[in-house]
Amino acid sequence: MKKIVMLAGLCLILSGLWADADSYKTNNSITFQGYLADSNTSLPYKGTVSMGFRFYDAATNGSKFITDRRARSVPVFNGNYSTKISFSDDEIKKLNGEDDIWIEVYVDRLAGSDPYQTGNKLNPRIQLNAVPYALSVRGVYYDSANDVVMLGSNYAGATVGVGTMKGGLLVQGRVGIGTENPEQQLHVNGNVRVLGNVIDINGRVSATQIYGAVWN
Repeated sequence: MKKIVMLAGLCLILSGLWADADSYKTNNSITFQGYLADSNTSLPYKGTVSMGFRFYDAATNGSKFITDRRARSVPVFNGNYSTKISFSDDEIKKLNGEDDIWIEVYVDRLAGSDPYQTGNKLNPRIQLNAVPYALSVRGVYYDSANDVVMLGSNYAGATVGVGTMKGGLLVQGRVGIGTENPEQQLHVNGNVRVLGNVIDINGRVSATQIYGAVWN
């Protein structure tokens, strides 16, 4: 039987955990990201899975101290996935009170299924490390379904859309390389080397023909 294995460490970005609950209000959630591969082929997994999360106070054995969490439909593209886990105010207090927090992850290939079935547990447990006030790395978002990193507040909670971009980087606003004041969508202060072609809306211009030239 094919199984899914976790080959890479997980990135755990906290939204206000370990902050003073009375002085700093958050949405009480973390973004849980990672990489899944097929245990038989080692190829990155692609599809939609069901995931379960159990929270322990030790790397092995130990005791559970908050209610299990489930994410019944998590898209995985090129092995990459991202999902959110939310907590109540009381659970946040329990997390704040623990010195060591370890997450036991379960994955089932069938979306909507019970992830806690025999054979679905991934090893080892993952230690939860706090990043106070990270706020999901404000302005940086990942569309796991299309493998696209998006930079800018306009992309919060967005996806690039089915059948459009697959893999790459989207940036809100202008990009400056070597300058803090870009005057165009892409502004490079320095030399540019192009291995390929420079293409505009009217056709194609060979990069070798413009080498050393000055355009006004």
